[in-house]
Amino acid sequence: MSLPGGYAGKILRVNLSKDEIKQTNTPVTLAKNYIGGKGFAAKMLYEEVEQGLDPLDPKNHLIIGVGPLTGTTAPSAGKFVICSKSPLTNIFGNATAGSDFGPELKFAGYDAVDIYGKAKNPVYLSIKDNQVELRGASHLWGKDVFETGDIISHDSGNEKLAIIAIGQAGENSVSFANVVVASGMKGRAAGRCGMGAVMGSKNLKAIAVQGSKDVTIVDPQKFENAVSRIERIILEDPEAREWTKLGTPILVERIGYNGALVTRNYQSGTFENAGDIGGKKLRKDYTLRNHACLGCRIACGKIVAVKRGPFKGLITKNPEFETLSMLGSNCGIGKLDVIIKAAELCDRLGLDTISTGNVIAFAIECFRRGLISVKQTTGLSLNWGDSDLLLRLIQDIAFRRGFGKILAEGVKKASAILGKETEYYAIHVKGLELIGGDPRGQYGFGLGYATCSRGGDHLGAIPCFEYTDSFEMAEKLFGDRDAGTRLGVKGKGSLIKLREDICNVTDSLVTCKTLFQLVSEYVKNPMLEPETWAELYSLATGILVDEQKLMQVGERITNLMRAFNVREGITRKDDTLPERVLHEPLPDGATKGVVLDKKKFNEMLDEYYVARKWDITTGIPSAQKLKELELDWAVDDLTKP
Repeated sequence: MSLPGGYAGKILRVNLSKDEIKQTNTPVTLAKNYIGGKGFAAKMLYEEVEQGLDPLDPKNHLIIGVGPLTGTTAPSAGKFVICSKSPLTNIFGNATAGSDFGPELKFAGYDAVDIYGKAKNPVYLSIKDNQVELRGASHLWGKDVFETGDIISHDSGNEKLAIIAIGQAGENSVSFANVVVASGMKGRAAGRCGMGAVMGSKNLKAIAVQGSKDVTIVDPQKFENAVSRIERIILEDPEAREWTKLGTPILVERIGYNGALVTRNYQSGTFENAGDIGGKKLRKDYTLRNHACLGCRIACGKIVAVKRGPFKGLITKNPEFETLSMLGSNCGIGKLDVIIKAAELCDRLGLDTISTGNVIAFAIECFRRGLISVKQTTGLSLNWGDSDLLLRLIQDIAFRRGFGKILAEGVKKASAILGKETEYYAIHVKGLELIGGDPRGQYGFGLGYATCSRGGDHLGAIPCFEYTDSFEMAEKLFGDRDAGTRLGVKGKGSLIKLREDICNVTDSLVTCKTLFQLVSEYVKNPMLEPETWAELYSLATGILVDEQKLMQVGERITNLMRAFNVREGITRKDDTLPERVLHEPLPDGATKGVVLDKKKFNEMLDEYYVARKWDITTGIPSAQKLKELELDWAVDDLTKP
């Protein structure tokens, strides 16, 4: 049986060790049971990556995927996902980015690219429809991301190539090195979990792709009618319009207003210079124009310019909220010029801005408290708000120079190197550094950080519903009115369970998971989102599903990633938050005196496990649940002594 509409129909398999490239048919059962993108990668990584494998071992697999809506007119379908075992966390890792790379890969005829082995010398992968080859990249090794993209485009004589690449951080195996878009929408980054380090360990510098094939839609007229209806809802929504105007930087003001803006390594939830680094200031003094992923009607991205000072003339993409908070308030930096330059430097070198800002802030606090010495920092004095220090450490991390060699390991491993007394100040979950929204001011997000399959991250669930005060809907969907308020406890386990499954559907369709978090009616009624995706998926592919069926697939993917992590030793003890969050009340702002203590947290976590039908003591999925989700073949791995 051949695949229906929506799918390209091929998976590209690249064995770098043998310089061997094969094309295989995308299995129909894989499509029906895992949708695409992250779902495909979860299944493939579980089967191909053996337990305990070092993420930088050539046997590790790096999988780049798109989904059945990629390359169509579906809203926000211009993304790709990249997955592997993470060198930062040693568990399932994934990251996404928007640009023309995902659509071009689909147009070239591929649903996924599975890369494994290690090339003898640096190479880059060139894909042009059925013409796929590995080309020498020794002349690119040592170049930054943008230089790499420019050279490949120039040498090929093709300015339309979609290119992703690693910078020097990936070459030097920095644990949180990322993969960055190197053409067109330069600087968009698949930022988390160290996917750039995996790519660098394989001597793979870049991937360049261009395609000329069409994406088949089974019912094109009804599909376009549905797309038009959804776009009208988006364009008429006041919150979506605000997002178009200001993008994610508006969250600096909003989260700061709620007293949950991470400041100076989670010591505070308010930053005295928040107004100087937020969305309104960025829009007024720096923004040149909006910047949209392919096919997106919201265009939350911006192109910004620095107009004065030492970085005058710098034109780049805007720093997102996570970058503004982690390189800004978290490091005590209140100057937009500096943050914009630091973000651009991270993009060039191939560093995740979230992890970078987190580990630098950790180091500063430890130094200020006398827990690490000038000898350990190789002569550097670490101070809050030091712009030169921020830019210096970014480069030292990427090149593993001096003190940067320790910080390049990520905050969890850096803490282990620097001494046990620093552990309290290392803010992470399962090794993945947290973002700029403090969980003490938003309990649902906190639970989501703790349970997310890739570690401490907001995009595993995005429970914006807890900000809506939709009490009747909260009781209807999650069993308690508390689920509709940010400091509520009851109902949050069920909320996170639902939102994780929705987000895994979105990452498998490979669409922007924040899209419907901007539209008021979707935020207040989370079930509208899977209903919409089910309609578009059915019309595109001809595989008829309703929202319940689609959500079951999302739940299957969630459980499979959990099974992968359990196989690597993850249990309930790892589904927790940093000690600082569980013990220290916020000292100021709108959430002054609030702490997400262990009692509250464990109540939410218990409810989450019950909703998931996972063992409440161990956090391991039950055999009954795995069999219900047709994951029988994974049961034995989870029940081994």
